[in-house]
Amino acid sequence: MKKLLLFVAMLMCLSAHAQHTDQPTATLQVGEQTSIFYGKDAFKSAFAAAPDEGGVIILSSGVFETVSDINKSVSIYGAGFENDTISHDPLAVVPYTKITGGFNIVANSDGVAPANIYLEGLCINDDDFKIKKGSIEGLKIVKCSLRYVRVEDVIKNSFLRQCHIYAIKGNSKIAENLRVENCWIAYIDQFPSESTISVDHCIMSFIYFGSPAGPYNFSNCYFADRPTANGGVYYNCIINGDLPHTATGVNCWYRLSPEQIFGTNMEYQPHKTWKLLDPASYVGNDGTEVGLYGGNYPWNKIPSTPRITESKVDVRTSTDGHLKVTLKAEARPVTE
Repeated sequence: MKKLLLFVAMLMCLSAHAQHTDQPTATLQVGEQTSIFYGKDAFKSAFAAAPDEGGVIILSSGVFETVSDINKSVSIYGAGFENDTISHDPLAVVPYTKITGGFNIVANSDGVAPANIYLEGLCINDDDFKIKKGSIEGLKIVKCSLRYVRVEDVIKNSFLRQCHIYAIKGNSKIAENLRVENCWIAYIDQFPSESTISVDHCIMSFIYFGSPAGPYNFSNCYFADRPTANGGVYYNCIINGDLPHTATGVNCWYRLSPEQIFGTNMEYQPHKTWKLLDPASYVGNDGTEVGLYGGNYPWNKIPSTPRITESKVDVRTSTDGHLKVTLKAEARPVTE
């Protein structure tokens, strides 16, 4: 029932956006109640109306003003962090959802940090994404584009999955059970040795600086440059260079350039697939291919929101003032 209500709310957001094509649309679902907001401040209005826990906000394609402080346990879905070409019509695209400005996850006025925030299908790369003011637990970020993710307080039992991220910076704050899975990342660093961080089936595009003690476990990843962190363990990773003597490599491949592995350089561009030229030669410790397409969450930028494959809006309203909108949508599974 929960998934059905979410799917219906997503379709309502798409329908509302189709009727107001010049305006971005935000739909707030709380239980069985749904509210719709329009315009560049629609996200702000939906967030202001959301309860402290349990609200679901669905954003249409378009550009939204940010909510500077996220202090509620909400789920926020967008249309994707890049334009999505509909498979059967290469000329038809679903524009992405962009949130302008920074993003801060903070404790509320009572000092309680929000838990179990879920973000999917959003482009938030104008400014920093900060986790600050309170120990954050259960943060889930899926299929988003982020600039700097700055951890400024303790983060627990959280993951980033299938994301495009420039950098994840720990700022000497502890991360407990932080998982980074099937992401394209420039680098990750500045977490203290007390942290527990696993990075699996990722691409690291630049030099990885790391923290002195190296609290990281890397598995099935590609490094486009020589890692320079002290410590850390690397399982079944492909490395364009050698590991420092303080790191441990297990079943790794060395001195292999991006051109040898992917047939391209490491500059991120939306049209690049990052598929291995020879996946059978590079098998991870889980039995799947090394890199973005292995593991339990192969690289896929399309979010779980329904995707309109056909729409028709009547040119005139009916005699009772209604405007008929016909939508044909492609359903996709909602990520847990």
